Amino acid sequence: MALTNISREDIELLVDTYNHRHLDAINFISKFFYGEVQATMSEITEFDENFLVISSVSLTEKKDHKFEFLQKIKTSEEFQNNLILLLIQAREKAPSSEPLTNIEKEIEKTKNLDTYFTKVKSKKVISKNIVEITFQGGLESLPNFGNDAFLYFIVSEEKNFIFPSDFSMTTFRSLKASETSTSLNGAYYTIRRKRADEIDVWFVLHSDPGPLADWAEKCDAGSNVAVWGPRSSFNPPKDIDQYVFIADETAQPAVLSCIENLNGKKYIGIFETKNKQYEYDLKGISDCIKWIYRDDFVEQSEDLVNEIVSLVQKADNTYIFGAGEGKRMLTLRRVLKEAGFSTKETNLIGYWKK
Repeated sequence: MALTNISREDIELLVDTYNHRHLDAINFISKFFYGEVQATMSEITEFDENFLVISSVSLTEKKDHKFEFLQKIKTSEEFQNNLILLLIQAREKAPSSEPLTNIEKEIEKTKNLDTYFTKVKSKKVISKNIVEITFQGGLESLPNFGNDAFLYFIVSEEKNFIFPSDFSMTTFRSLKASETSTSLNGAYYTIRRKRADEIDVWFVLHSDPGPLADWAEKCDAGSNVAVWGPRSSFNPPKDIDQYVFIADETAQPAVLSCIENLNGKKYIGIFETKNKQYEYDLKGISDCIKWIYRDDFVEQSEDLVNEIVSLVQKADNTYIFGAGEGKRMLTLRRVLKEAGFSTKETNLIGYWKK
């Protein structure tokens, strides 16, 4: 069975992310799985349900390498699993002195992440489509990374659900992978603030909500939650003089937390929302934030991206960081690359997909 349009789009987003943020892993596969030890740059250039193609470039030539999947893939998760398999096999062939790729470092980190159990303490309205939920209890040992640190939140559709004491992320994954019926759902959210035994988290509300947004709108004080993490994606190069942040509502808490840790460095923020009625108090930094409104653009995917890019000025030692809807971030990455920004100067992440 051929890939559906939705699955193909999901994989295209995944491939773009790997080619943008994980070129070291793709090049590692070229060097040690395919033996292209002189490869200086590699990327995924083609795929379908049966194979993927990695193109590697050296000083003298360009080569394409086709990897046949053992089984036809149907989802982006299956595609990613095959990429990780390639990376593992490349690692087995590589000299022990070869450093870990960024993906391998992330995998090592996740092995040591803990699951914490906490409760809803209170809820507060931030804007017409953002609610802040404060969680309290069980978080004393949760690391405080700041910036865009994010956790995986696991909640239940059952009103008074209590997590078993031995529950973990492994338990959750096993339940989701099996045929067993479960009331549990999960998704990643950024920590807006952390105190001794509390965290504040912003949830975006929707007219057609997913399980976590639906839970956030309906939950009461005392509701039990399991969280796993934290992790972080904000890792700019050293000696950055100016930051550009791009964020829709889902990424604004991450960006605001990053801004609070800039220690006086220059920045501009480009914040997307529905219209002016959906703005909220920026508490002293409003001069550094430019709001843009989706309602102003008929062709949101193209005109809105062009508006964002028009606000980004090319300058030395500038770093662009942000997140939002996956296809929009993909388009932004491509347009900014055409404008002269390298992959080292940009980190734009797809937090969600329409």
